[in-house]
Amino acid sequence: MRNEIVPVKNIAALARAGQALIDRPGQLDHGLGMITGESGVGKTKASYWFALEHRAFYVRAMSAWRSPTPLLESLGDVLGVQNKRSSYRMLKAVADEMSRQNRPVFVDEADYLLRFDVLRDTIRDLHEATRVPVILVGHTGIERKVKESPQFENRFLIDVRFEPLSLDDARLLAARLCEVQVADDLLEDLHKYARGNTRKINTGLYRIEQCAATLQVERMSLTQFRQVKGTYFLGAAA
Repeated sequence: MRNEIVPVKNIAALARAGQALIDRPGQLDHGLGMITGESGVGKTKASYWFALEHRAFYVRAMSAWRSPTPLLESLGDVLGVQNKRSSYRMLKAVADEMSRQNRPVFVDEADYLLRFDVLRDTIRDLHEATRVPVILVGHTGIERKVKESPQFENRFLIDVRFEPLSLDDARLLAARLCEVQVADDLLEDLHKYARGNTRKINTGLYRIEQCAATLQVERMSLTQFRQVKGTYFLGAAA
């Protein structure tokens, strides 16, 4: 499998919306963003790619977070801010450095943040203090948590929803990532079982490569894949 970012529709949507957020006019002082979608549709990989392309900071929320302290410490780590003795001083130091560097911030697994009002409000405080774009990445449903606070909701400028991949997207993935040629009947079968899930399609393409190596062929059809009793991913056989 080749390692590259493939410009499927979700990636294109993120690129457009993310650039619009970064380039927003000065009179728009609200600059929060949200990327949502079901598990396995490529949110994290796409967000990390966009962050690298735009020199953004990237942190991942964790299930153990209950207060602003771990959020601020994680941001401090990527910003180069030393820990302070109080949450207020740490928040101010992080905000000052965010303002100084003026680079977007991505927070992945934002579902963990939005469980607690104090964490949600800390994100809002940081944005209010800096006007730096902050993009939350989370599973479908975090929109409802965002809407629980009108003061938080009305600061969002972009909302990108990652959808399951279309068959054309899957064809593009296979052409760009797979080291062997995948016949259309095999790809259609994989797409059907994966239901457009990016992670499952990638897993299936890797297993197709393994089966091709077993048969010592450069092109795999559905018949050949069944011949070696191939499985696309856990619990899904052709």
